[in-house]
Amino acid sequence: MVRIMKYINRVYRASLIDRELAFADEGLAGQQLSYILQICRSPGISQDEIAKRLYVNKSSVTRQLCRMEKHGFIERKVDKDDKRAKKIYPTKKANEIYPKVIDYLNEWNENIITDIDEANYDNVVEILRSLALRSTEVVNEKVNTKFNVKAGDF
Repeated sequence: MVRIMKYINRVYRASLIDRELAFADEGLAGQQLSYILQICRSPGISQDEIAKRLYVNKSSVTRQLCRMEKHGFIERKVDKDDKRAKKIYPTKKANEIYPKVIDYLNEWNENIITDIDEANYDNVVEILRSLALRSTEVVNEKVNTKFNVKAGDF
């Protein structure tokens, strides 16, 4: 059986390279587009929530946010309710680039689906949605078992 992750990973890696090229002049790394989306859509989001939503570890979030703060995309403010936590806010620069990110992602999607007709596109999306849901369930089951945490805490 052909391993499907081989192809999913290739699409993801190609998208990161393309993102790097598209946003190099802006000082935005490829993987940071997902952060821009989360932060602009949910100003005041916590670093922990970003980690959960993007399925990345907290140290990766911290590293990316440091870079983004250095390049003027975000501001980190101490949470009023929990002095140990920080809330993340988009700067004017992030809010200005947000529509460009959306346009870029829409264009990337259009570029990679050019050979897929509409009926097949809907099937591909449904299959990928199913794979994403199942992979989330598998990871949550393993995390819950290993660390004895509730679903959704990961």
